[in-house]
Amino acid sequence: MTRSKQSGLVSIIVVMFTAILLMVVSTGFIRIMVQEESRASNNNLSRTAYESAVAGVEDGKRAIMACQRSGSVSAACKAIAAKRCSTIQDAGIISSISNTAITIKSGTNLQYISGQAYTCVLIDSQTSDVVYSLKEGSSRVVPLHVNKDTSMIRLQWMMKNDKVSTISSADGGDTLPKRVEWPADAPALLRIQAVVPESTTVNGQQSFDSSIVSTAFLRPSGIRAPRNLLDSTAFNAVAPQAVRAAGSATNATAGVSPITCSAEAFDNHQYACSAYVTLPRNLVAGNPMAFLRITSIYNDTDVRLSFDNIGDGTIKFDGVQPKVDSTGRAGDVYRRVSSRISSSSNINYPEYAVDITGSLCKDFSVTNQGVPSALTCKVIPEEQ
Repeated sequence: MTRSKQSGLVSIIVVMFTAILLMVVSTGFIRIMVQEESRASNNNLSRTAYESAVAGVEDGKRAIMACQRSGSVSAACKAIAAKRCSTIQDAGIISSISNTAITIKSGTNLQYISGQAYTCVLIDSQTSDVVYSLKEGSSRVVPLHVNKDTSMIRLQWMMKNDKVSTISSADGGDTLPKRVEWPADAPALLRIQAVVPESTTVNGQQSFDSSIVSTAFLRPSGIRAPRNLLDSTAFNAVAPQAVRAAGSATNATAGVSPITCSAEAFDNHQYACSAYVTLPRNLVAGNPMAFLRITSIYNDTDVRLSFDNIGDGTIKFDGVQPKVDSTGRAGDVYRRVSSRISSSSNINYPEYAVDITGSLCKDFSVTNQGVPSALTCKVIPEEQ
């Protein structure tokens, strides 16, 4: 009888421990499932909030375009200058029942999504810098619209990123080497062309005569400069040369400016190359006629233009690359997106042109009878 009682007690203890074990395992699985469901829900809300913020950026673009089309007295420009969260509503882009959020519609029937909206859009049209990415052989024409007069601008390029992890130095010198002689991980060789007319308004062909165009070649020729030296306006100082004097038919040869870059700055995820460019004429605040063309001759690169260490530190670009700061919401999750908006009317500047030393003869005709046989230009036979 005693053995039977002991056997029954053991069985009860085994069952109890088995039940407890199953409860612990079940609770663990339930907890994992709840956590995964919560994580999936949060991820979905985060993605939706991000999409709401992006919608705010797109409406911010519309406000910027409305301001550019209508001028400084327009509702869009006044709303941007006010720097309030209700920029889109104040600009007249979209109306909202509440003055704090724009709800999002989605789907084929454009249904409102519960809790999805962008709650604040701020636009800063005056920025301390502008940044661009250049492919080898491509150019970017940057409007030099500023809020204060200045005669100098800073140009930086070559930063460590996912595509560029090392930096090497091209051979020193003040000449333009062949492409095959330029290392793939060397800083890009740049050509800059400054167009700064004397007049602030279009004055016929004289406003864009070649005499107002100044050119310089920025040739990296070393990478040993201390990174703090790059901030000096006297270091790597460049003065572009006019390609032709006013009233002259003789072209000048633009000089090559050796630029000493910094491997130390590159390793610290800063721009490795920096040059302070003195423009041929003052940039006048509000002048829409000044431009800077930047061409990457060898290698792809990221470039930055700024007014660092120039003047009293308050010189900024005006409307060149506005920043849009948008906050999106989905449920109780918020996401914030900051985006730079480059002008949609980017100048399609030709990359190449005909350069000759003698005369140029060009036959041109419009006809539906075929090309006439009697051409005025002499055909020069190809060399064998």
